[in-house]
Amino acid sequence: MLGIFKVLLGVGFLALVFGFGYLWGSQKSYSVQTTLNNMRSELTSKIEVLEQGLRRTRTRIELMNARNHLVTAQTAVQNRNFGQAKQELESARKVMLKMAETADPQQKQELSVLTSAVQDIQKQVSQRHPPARLGVEEVIRALDKFSS
Repeated sequence: MLGIFKVLLGVGFLALVFGFGYLWGSQKSYSVQTTLNNMRSELTSKIEVLEQGLRRTRTRIELMNARNHLVTAQTAVQNRNFGQAKQELESARKVMLKMAETADPQQKQELSVLTSAVQDIQKQVSQRHPPARLGVEEVIRALDKFSS
């Protein structure tokens, strides 16, 4: 009987040790899961900030591209090369329309105004109208203001 008592006491002790081991191990896995969740949320927020910065950078690059087309068109109008001016204005208009697709509502409205101004200038250039140069200068100034 004493032998059975010692065996039961040993089994009970082992069950107690395994129970404490289980609790201790489950607590560690909970802290690891919590740490992973915290890291995941931090990384998600950092990724969003980086993507927002990347979008801004892409927008600036597209603005500079449109501005370069407009400056080239302005030079072409001054040199009375209306065919090249018309092509450059069309390229600038396409770039601005492309930017408007990904822009927020306020920027989209400003870009639509600038796009319509470029379209009006294209019509003037088609008629070889001298004031087209002034219109191009105004759109360039507006793009500079928009990018800052």
